[in-house]
Amino acid sequence: MVDRVSIAIIVGGNLPAAMRGVLLSAIQSEGLALDYEGEPFTNADFADDGALPLFAHEVAWARAEIAPFQALVVQRWGRFGSERVVHTGKGAARHFVTTESDTVMIERQIAERPGSLDAIMAYFAQADFDVPSLRFLP
Repeated sequence: MVDRVSIAIIVGGNLPAAMRGVLLSAIQSEGLALDYEGEPFTNADFADDGALPLFAHEVAWARAEIAPFQALVVQRWGRFGSERVVHTGKGAARHFVTTESDTVMIERQIAERPGSLDAIMAYFAQADFDVPSLRFLP
């Protein structure tokens, strides 16, 4: 049986206008909405400014396959333990352990590194990545 949990995603960054329909289709196929109990997402739901928050219940393995975009932040709940996944559009996504209320927790091996205060502050800065506005460019 597949584990299913609730997720929250924030989408931002610059996309070519031609990708708007692709992103819309991906959002709809994943059953994402503007709130947990919201109506299905439509083209009219794209905001004129700001990042796009999306929500869903009962998501298999806490993974919503929506791409491509510059920044992705995912909060996952469930048996996997809570985590935040940050993708800045460069390199691989980073995973951060959180509490169920989305407080980022630090791992012991990071705290024990030489220069640990700097490492701890860098870790929290990476976890608190500000998702830019979602923009569709010509």
